[in-house]
Amino acid sequence: MNEVETSDKRPKRGLLLALIVTMRPHQWIKNLFVLIPLVFAQKLGPVSDWTQLDGAIVQSCIAFGLFCLASGLVYLLNDLVDRDRDRAHPTKKHRPIASGDLPSGAAAGALTVGLVVVEVTAVLVSPPLAAILSSYILLNVAYSFRLKNVVIADIMSIALGFLLRVLGGALAAGVPVTMWLYTCTFLLACFLALGKRRQELRQLGDNTQSTRQVLTSYRLKYVDWGIIGTGMATICSYSFYCFSEHAANQFGTHNLGWTIPFLLVGFGRFLQLVRDANDSPTEAMIRDKIFILNLVLWGATVGGVIYG
Repeated sequence: MNEVETSDKRPKRGLLLALIVTMRPHQWIKNLFVLIPLVFAQKLGPVSDWTQLDGAIVQSCIAFGLFCLASGLVYLLNDLVDRDRDRAHPTKKHRPIASGDLPSGAAAGALTVGLVVVEVTAVLVSPPLAAILSSYILLNVAYSFRLKNVVIADIMSIALGFLLRVLGGALAAGVPVTMWLYTCTFLLACFLALGKRRQELRQLGDNTQSTRQVLTSYRLKYVDWGIIGTGMATICSYSFYCFSEHAANQFGTHNLGWTIPFLLVGFGRFLQLVRDANDSPTEAMIRDKIFILNLVLWGATVGGVIYG
């Protein structure tokens, strides 16, 4: 690959690499929420013959892949819309579209083709899933053009996107979802989004107007209160679920409560990243060894309780 130097001495990315970077594959881990209904519905288990996979597992994996592509296209759209503001941001100016590595025309073409692929595939797999994916994409179009500039509505939009992931996964797997899961998902998404807003406020200082208009409407102390409130509400909701009669009847045990300490560690570690990270704490946490180890241990414990 021939590389030329940009004005900031950074090697210029090739077109394909620039497109992949813009779609943020490292952020697709958020789409694991699509698989949560499958896990908690106890649809997983040892597979003796891989040619006879449960239909719910196959459908859920397809839904996960479609949400990954859809969320990547959302990032592509967002960077197209924000390219001028991103150029004024200390770190976002290096994004492929803002830096010129990915021309706007090429990005728009890839976005169009990707949307057609997502919708056609989803309709062939499951029309209800296609409706959820369409809602997810439309929500993010509204977010990119308007909602991200409206205080509180920007946080609610992010949280609603996570709820649509859970609902899409439930429809794909053909399993019911309790209000416990929706409540915990919504509160957790608000907690993460507020953490990201706090880091942006701290990093940008007085330069918020030129990079993200909505930040001028936030105050650091109110964001801190929101983080504490949504964090405590998430922990309480998850704890109530773990010890609820619903969970006991479904899993035959109250041992799900043993997973609560991992939630506390995860929340504490995220708050540390919000305080110390130089970039987005939601990106820092998926690179943080302590956070990932704790997440793996939580998942293993949940799996042991539900399937053991």
